[in-house]
Amino acid sequence: VQPQVDFLLHDMGCTKEQAKSLVVSCPDILAQRDCDLVRTWHFVQDELQGSLELIMLVPKILAAGLMQTVGPRVSYLKAKKMEGVLQIPPPASEPLNEAPLALHALVTLSDLQWCKSMGFSEKDFKEHCVAFQTDFTERITEDAAQEFQNELRKLGIYEGKE
Repeated sequence: VQPQVDFLLHDMGCTKEQAKSLVVSCPDILAQRDCDLVRTWHFVQDELQGSLELIMLVPKILAAGLMQTVGPRVSYLKAKKMEGVLQIPPPASEPLNEAPLALHALVTLSDLQWCKSMGFSEKDFKEHCVAFQTDFTERITEDAAQEFQNELRKLGIYEGKE
């Protein structure tokens, strides 16, 4: 579990107390591969404009599954021009105690329950999932290939074209 704890402390910038709170709230975080945690964290930052505050409010987002749950649902909401339902209001004078209900639903409900709660066709959502997963797989494959090439360059053994 050390890579997961290191990720929380170093990559996400959690304090020890915050990391402990996340793990107590969602022990499944420790079962995630560190590379999956990194991808999910980057997705939360890039696609949801999320921060550590969002993760602290909904720890399960780190363990819900980027490819199967979080990614397709966020992508579908964006396709429907409804991503605003996930946004945390701007910082107020008092800290937030809970995230929007739609954000909890995003990571806790089954696909059928989530579609019903949002008023979506499950069939349309499932078709969107296939497209998202295909695109996402292609993107992470390209990223992994680039990372591998960079490592070979660092070692001075890259033989490909520059």
